[in-house]
Amino acid sequence: MELIIVFATVVIAIATVYYAWQTHKLLKETRRSVDEMNRPEVVVFLNFVDGITQESDSSEDYYCKLSFCVRNVGTRVARKVRFEGDFSFQPAKGSSLSRIEFIKKGIEILPPGIDVVQVVSHSNNFFEIYDPDYYQDKSSKVEISVEYLSSGGTLYNDLFALDFLQLLEKQPKVTTNE
Repeated sequence: MELIIVFATVVIAIATVYYAWQTHKLLKETRRSVDEMNRPEVVVFLNFVDGITQESDSSEDYYCKLSFCVRNVGTRVARKVRFEGDFSFQPAKGSSLSRIEFIKKGIEILPPGIDVVQVVSHSNNFFEIYDPDYYQDKSSKVEISVEYLSSGGTLYNDLFALDFLQLLEKQPKVTTNE
């Protein structure tokens, strides 16, 4: 009878240790998931806008512009956002990316849902911005590495490949009066 009690006690002790270990693993994974969901997430992208100014209905007031954008799509503040890459790239009808102030100096604090935008190319003619001939002797692609910290001090690093000709199929709406 004593042997059965000792055996049952050992089995219960082993089961308790096993369940404690499993609970610890589950809590650790839950904490990691919560941290991953509640983090900053900085993305870099290009935004193309074309149309006619609101003040005019004339097709002569057509414009298009290409902007370099940085956005925190996460749920927490991103700190010390820094950029690395070849910023000597200059899009057609635009200026070199190295002239963008926030690329040179970084962004100290980027709250969630906030965009930082810089127009890098603009024209009143779509095909001047998206001129494939302009890119014949150089690539239209730029790789940009973004590094930033969470409030808790976790360092994140993401790589983005931007193609300045990616929106070529999004040509302006041309109307004719024939």
